[in-house]
Amino acid sequence: MKFRLLFIIFALLGAQCFGQIINIPEDFETIQAGIDAAENGDIVLVQDGVYEETIDFDGKAITVASLYSVDGDWAHVENTIIDGSGERTGATFYSGEGNGSILGGVTIRNCVTVRYMGSGVSCHAGSSPTLSDLIVRNNSGRVIIGTLENCVPILENITVEDNDGIGIQIEHGGNDPILISNCRISNNEGTGLILTSSRVLMDHTLISGNTGEISGGVYLGVSFGNIFSNVSIIGNTANRENCNGGINYGHFEGSSGGSLIMQNSIIYSNIPTQIGLQLRREDDGGPFCRLESSYNDIEEGRDGIDIRFGNILEWGEGNIGADPLFANPDESDYHLTEDSPCIDTGDPESEPDADGTRADIGAFYFHQEPNQNPPDAFDLLEPANFSIVNWQGRIFDVQFAWQSSIDPDPDGSISYLARIVLFDVSDSIVTYHPLEDTTLVLDLTEEFEQYAQPFWGLTCHWSVAAVSQGDTVQCNQTFTFVMTAFDGVKDEGYLPNNYGFEQPYPNPFNSSTTIRYSIPIPAKVTLQIMDINGALVETMVNRIAPAGVHEVTFEGTELSTGIYFVKFESEEFRAMHKIALIK
Repeated sequence: MKFRLLFIIFALLGAQCFGQIINIPEDFETIQAGIDAAENGDIVLVQDGVYEETIDFDGKAITVASLYSVDGDWAHVENTIIDGSGERTGATFYSGEGNGSILGGVTIRNCVTVRYMGSGVSCHAGSSPTLSDLIVRNNSGRVIIGTLENCVPILENITVEDNDGIGIQIEHGGNDPILISNCRISNNEGTGLILTSSRVLMDHTLISGNTGEISGGVYLGVSFGNIFSNVSIIGNTANRENCNGGINYGHFEGSSGGSLIMQNSIIYSNIPTQIGLQLRREDDGGPFCRLESSYNDIEEGRDGIDIRFGNILEWGEGNIGADPLFANPDESDYHLTEDSPCIDTGDPESEPDADGTRADIGAFYFHQEPNQNPPDAFDLLEPANFSIVNWQGRIFDVQFAWQSSIDPDPDGSISYLARIVLFDVSDSIVTYHPLEDTTLVLDLTEEFEQYAQPFWGLTCHWSVAAVSQGDTVQCNQTFTFVMTAFDGVKDEGYLPNNYGFEQPYPNPFNSSTTIRYSIPIPAKVTLQIMDINGALVETMVNRIAPAGVHEVTFEGTELSTGIYFVKFESEEFRAMHKIALIK
């Protein structure tokens, strides 16, 4: 089950603030009415249905999401629809919204451009929302998703397809990079992605079947510091003479140049050419563009790149020009087949694929099933070498250790992948690249200083997998290790200086979870369990509690699978955590 949006929600809201859940249409008939009533930190939870309206966040740090955020069922995204009725922009962010303004899990359709940028979604004047798990389809206008004037949005898992206009256009984004991840920009009557005066970090994204003038797939104008990783740009067409179907860099007067680092990507079947470096450059050292290519599959290899006017191509290691052997390109299925030359040929220093093997080339990796001879099971060992050096300059060196695994295959070569999770920290999963040894020593000082809670310190969960010839065995244990500022020992007589509310553990859970809180002085405390609709499930604590650290256990045996909230309140402190019950 997926809980993508709610994890994002609570990471952004933080542990010490929470808001109410506004249900649409139960509480208000329209989404905009729910937004108007919401305050920072609130969640506008939208039921399935067609909402013939458009929305404006009006500068609020709120979340507007479908039931996909609750149960991970993609059908909610398809069936929760903002329909502009051919009159207006679908969603606007014009009031300086930040990444804490979240729109996710809905479909936007039948919208048109009213202002300069964006018929589906429009961001202006420094507005930088988080857009996640969206379908933007059957809209019209010059641009479908548009940003202008120092906007740095986050775009994750967005499908922009079958629109009459440019897919995504980002102008004057400034120096901060815009994140585009796990997106699909396909079959639009306009260039897939246009970047000018902006920086983009893009990964695991497909740009296919788009038709535009200055480029079919991607146009890069005044745009420095771009990085494309595991991007597939396939079957796009440029209609204008001397432009390029896949990536077109420059080709206009007055530009100040640009740069792109590209790795693990496929550029194939674009018309008329794959990549063009065409920025006009004067002989006296005028503006130029630079492309650094490594571990990419580019049709015709280096010959598939049209270089003009003295622009620069740095042709690195690992580039190929072979047919990627897609599953079904006629039906726009660009997954790799088992014979593809793109499998296990990406940058060996890149993050391994989810199956533990070397990174593939392209937006979609090919999952390799283990054979009948995976490495033998093994056990983790207790962490060792935990040390603390004075109060002001702590140094946390932790030695994670595990037993060796036996390889039944004749090569006898095993490597290990250690995964460390800093508990209750968003995006904190760190996978260490294949290790030859059975130990890993980490200095976690920086993490402790940033994330440790006042009394409970920093909680780490860690696990290890053994890998041999693409075959993986996951250790059947996950260890929890807590670092505190007291030489690893919690002083029972210690009274905390501040209020604290630790993330319940385990989470998700299937029967019970432990909840810990700390208070510096005697105080009236309430601890309640709420369901996704904000209804009270159980009051765990309602009393005057003494100063100290307290622990209660919540039993969920009588409840159904789903998302619940643990709400802590005292006179001077309040906080909330999300918990997931899975049976």
